[in-house]
Amino acid sequence: MNRTSTWQYWVLLFAILVLAASILFQIFDLDTLFNRLYGSLIGVVLTAIVTVFLLQGQTQSQEKREKSIKIFEKKQAIYHDFLVYLNSILQDGKLTIPERGSVERNEYIDLIFQISYLKLHAKEENTQGIISQIEKILDLLSTESTYNKDMDRSFYLRLTEELLQLMHIMRKDLYGDNTTENSIHVNEIAQNLTKYALKK
Repeated sequence: MNRTSTWQYWVLLFAILVLAASILFQIFDLDTLFNRLYGSLIGVVLTAIVTVFLLQGQTQSQEKREKSIKIFEKKQAIYHDFLVYLNSILQDGKLTIPERGSVERNEYIDLIFQISYLKLHAKEENTQGIISQIEKILDLLSTESTYNKDMDRSFYLRLTEELLQLMHIMRKDLYGDNTTENSIHVNEIAQNLTKYALKK
Protein backbone atom coordinates (compact mmCIF):
# COMPACT_ATOMS: atom_id res chain seq x y z
CA MET A 1 0.00 0.00 0.00
CA ASN A 2 1.18 3.46 -0.69
CA ARG A 3 1.32 6.26 1.85
CA THR A 4 -1.89 8.01 0.69
CA SER A 5 -4.10 4.92 0.94
CA THR A 6 -2.65 4.05 4.37
CA TRP A 7 -3.57 7.54 5.60
CA GLN A 8 -7.11 7.14 4.23
CA TYR A 9 -7.53 3.82 6.03
CA TRP A 10 -6.46 5.40 9.33
CA VAL A 11 -9.01 8.23 8.90
CA LEU A 12 -11.76 5.70 8.11
CA LEU A 13 -10.80 3.60 11.17
CA PHE A 14 -10.82 6.69 13.40
CA ALA A 15 -14.28 7.72 12.10
CA ILE A 16 -15.67 4.24 12.81
CA LEU A 17 -14.20 4.28 16.33
CA VAL A 18 -15.73 7.72 17.03
CA LEU A 19 -19.09 6.55 15.71
CA ALA A 20 -18.94 3.32 17.80
CA ALA A 21 -17.94 5.27 20.93
CA SER A 22 -20.81 7.72 20.38
CA ILE A 23 -23.32 4.88 20.24
CA LEU A 24 -21.72 2.92 23.08
CA PHE A 25 -21.56 5.87 25.49
CA GLN A 26 -24.95 7.18 24.28
CA ILE A 27 -23.63 10.57 23.22
CA PHE A 28 -26.10 10.41 20.34
CA ASP A 29 -29.40 8.60 20.31
CA LEU A 30 -29.46 5.83 17.77
CA ASP A 31 -32.65 7.36 16.33
CA THR A 32 -31.10 10.77 15.65
CA LEU A 33 -27.64 9.52 14.69
CA PHE A 34 -28.57 8.62 11.12
CA ASN A 35 -30.41 11.93 10.67
CA ARG A 36 -27.33 13.83 11.83
CA LEU A 37 -25.05 11.79 9.57
CA TYR A 38 -27.38 12.37 6.63
CA GLY A 39 -27.50 16.13 7.36
CA SER A 40 -23.71 16.28 7.67
CA LEU A 41 -23.31 14.39 4.41
CA ILE A 42 -25.64 16.82 2.61
CA GLY A 43 -23.67 19.75 4.08
CA VAL A 44 -20.38 18.31 2.87
CA VAL A 45 -21.75 17.69 -0.64
CA LEU A 46 -23.21 21.22 -0.88
CA THR A 47 -19.95 22.75 0.35
CA ALA A 48 -18.00 20.75 -2.23
CA ILE A 49 -20.33 21.87 -5.04
CA VAL A 50 -20.10 25.56 -4.05
CA THR A 51 -16.31 25.27 -3.77
CA VAL A 52 -16.06 23.75 -7.26
CA PHE A 53 -18.15 26.58 -8.75
CA LEU A 54 -16.06 29.23 -6.98
CA LEU A 55 -12.79 27.66 -8.13
CA GLN A 56 -14.03 27.39 -11.72
CA GLY A 57 -15.04 31.07 -11.72
CA GLN A 58 -11.70 32.08 -10.23
CA THR A 59 -9.79 29.96 -12.76
CA GLN A 60 -11.70 31.44 -15.70
CA SER A 61 -11.14 34.96 -14.38
CA GLN A 62 -7.41 34.28 -13.95
CA GLU A 63 -7.12 32.81 -17.46
CA LYS A 64 -8.93 35.82 -18.94
CA ARG A 65 -6.64 38.21 -17.07
CA GLU A 66 -3.50 36.37 -18.22
CA LYS A 67 -4.76 36.39 -21.81
CA SER A 68 -5.41 40.15 -21.62
CA ILE A 69 -1.90 40.74 -20.29
CA LYS A 70 -0.34 38.69 -23.10
CA ILE A 71 -2.40 40.53 -25.73
CA PHE A 72 -1.41 43.89 -24.25
CA GLU A 73 2.28 42.96 -24.25
CA LYS A 74 2.04 41.73 -27.85
CA LYS A 75 0.33 44.96 -28.91
CA GLN A 76 3.04 47.00 -27.22
CA ALA A 77 5.74 45.06 -29.06
CA ILE A 78 3.97 45.42 -32.42
CA TYR A 79 3.43 49.16 -31.93
CA HIS A 80 7.06 49.60 -30.89
CA ASP A 81 8.32 47.67 -33.92
CA PHE A 82 6.04 49.70 -36.18
CA LEU A 83 7.31 53.00 -34.77
CA VAL A 84 10.92 51.89 -35.20
CA TYR A 85 10.13 50.94 -38.80
CA LEU A 86 8.33 54.25 -39.46
CA ASN A 87 11.30 56.09 -37.98
CA SER A 88 13.65 54.30 -40.39
CA ILE A 89 11.47 55.41 -43.32
CA LEU A 90 11.42 59.00 -42.06
CA GLN A 91 15.17 59.01 -41.46
CA ASP A 92 15.74 57.64 -44.95
CA GLY A 93 13.38 60.23 -46.39
CA LYS A 94 11.70 57.90 -48.84
CA LEU A 95 9.73 54.70 -49.18
CA THR A 96 11.96 52.46 -51.30
CA ILE A 97 10.20 50.30 -53.88
CA PRO A 98 12.86 48.53 -55.95
CA GLU A 99 12.26 46.67 -59.20
CA ARG A 100 10.97 43.12 -58.88
CA GLY A 101 13.79 40.64 -58.46
CA SER A 102 16.12 43.23 -56.96
CA VAL A 103 18.07 42.31 -53.83
CA GLU A 104 17.22 45.69 -52.33
CA ARG A 105 14.62 45.57 -49.56
CA ASN A 106 11.08 46.59 -50.59
CA GLU A 107 10.04 49.04 -47.87
CA TYR A 108 6.51 49.28 -49.25
CA ILE A 109 5.91 45.54 -48.75
CA ASP A 110 7.43 45.80 -45.27
CA LEU A 111 5.04 48.67 -44.52
CA ILE A 112 2.07 46.60 -45.71
CA PHE A 113 3.10 43.80 -43.34
CA GLN A 114 3.60 46.22 -40.45
CA ILE A 115 0.10 47.63 -41.04
CA SER A 116 -1.27 44.08 -41.22
CA TYR A 117 0.24 43.30 -37.81
CA LEU A 118 -1.37 46.45 -36.44
CA LYS A 119 -4.73 45.55 -37.98
CA LEU A 120 -4.54 42.08 -36.48
CA HIS A 121 -4.33 43.43 -32.94
CA ALA A 122 -5.93 46.89 -32.97
CA LYS A 123 -9.60 47.78 -32.85
CA GLU A 124 -11.03 48.54 -36.29
CA GLU A 125 -11.72 52.23 -35.60
CA ASN A 126 -8.16 52.71 -34.34
CA THR A 127 -6.75 50.80 -37.33
CA GLN A 128 -8.54 53.19 -39.68
CA GLY A 129 -7.16 56.17 -37.73
CA ILE A 130 -3.62 54.76 -37.80
CA ILE A 131 -3.78 54.09 -41.55
CA SER A 132 -5.12 57.60 -42.14
CA GLN A 133 -2.22 59.10 -40.17
CA ILE A 134 0.32 56.95 -42.05
CA GLU A 135 -1.15 58.17 -45.35
CA LYS A 136 -0.78 61.78 -44.19
CA ILE A 137 2.82 61.20 -43.08
CA LEU A 138 3.76 59.45 -46.36
CA ASP A 139 2.03 62.19 -48.35
CA LEU A 140 4.00 64.78 -46.41
CA LEU A 141 7.20 62.80 -46.97
CA SER A 142 6.58 62.64 -50.73
CA THR A 143 6.29 66.43 -50.90
CA GLU A 144 9.37 67.05 -48.75
CA SER A 145 11.63 67.39 -51.80
CA THR A 146 9.60 70.42 -52.95
CA TYR A 147 10.27 72.23 -49.67
CA ASN A 148 13.01 74.83 -49.57
CA LYS A 149 14.89 76.15 -46.55
CA ASP A 150 12.09 78.55 -45.63
CA MET A 151 9.53 75.75 -45.77
CA ASP A 152 11.47 73.38 -43.47
CA ARG A 153 9.66 74.79 -40.45
CA SER A 154 6.27 74.11 -42.05
CA PHE A 155 7.31 70.55 -43.01
CA TYR A 156 8.57 69.67 -39.54
CA LEU A 157 5.58 71.33 -37.90
CA ARG A 158 3.14 69.22 -39.93
CA LEU A 159 5.25 66.09 -39.45
CA THR A 160 5.27 66.61 -35.67
CA GLU A 161 1.49 67.18 -35.63
CA GLU A 162 0.81 64.02 -37.66
CA LEU A 163 3.16 61.90 -35.52
CA LEU A 164 1.61 63.19 -32.29
CA GLN A 165 -1.85 62.41 -33.63
CA LEU A 166 -0.64 58.91 -34.55
CA MET A 167 0.69 58.47 -30.99
CA HIS A 168 -2.68 59.55 -29.61
CA ILE A 169 -4.52 56.90 -31.64
CA MET A 170 -2.05 54.20 -30.57
CA ARG A 171 -2.28 55.26 -26.92
CA LYS A 172 -6.07 55.15 -27.17
CA ASP A 173 -5.93 51.60 -28.54
CA LEU A 174 -3.34 50.37 -26.03
CA TYR A 175 -4.57 51.97 -22.83
CA GLY A 176 -8.23 52.59 -23.62
CA ASP A 177 -7.66 56.32 -23.25
CA ASN A 178 -10.93 57.82 -24.50
CA THR A 179 -9.99 61.45 -24.04
CA THR A 180 -10.34 63.41 -27.26
CA GLU A 181 -7.10 64.96 -28.35
CA ASN A 182 -7.36 68.69 -28.60
CA SER A 183 -5.89 69.72 -31.96
CA ILE A 184 -4.84 73.05 -30.45
CA HIS A 185 -2.88 71.13 -27.80
CA VAL A 186 -1.16 69.00 -30.47
CA ASN A 187 -0.46 72.13 -32.51
CA GLU A 188 0.99 73.86 -29.44
CA ILE A 189 3.34 70.94 -28.72
CA ALA A 190 4.38 70.82 -32.38
CA GLN A 191 5.01 74.58 -32.41
CA ASN A 192 7.19 74.35 -29.31
CA LEU A 193 9.21 71.41 -30.62
CA THR A 194 9.86 72.94 -34.03
CA LYS A 195 10.64 76.36 -32.50
CA TYR A 196 13.64 74.93 -30.67
CA ALA A 197 14.71 72.47 -33.34
CA LEU A 198 14.80 74.91 -36.23
CA LYS A 199 16.41 78.01 -34.69
CA LYS A 200 18.40 79.93 -37.26
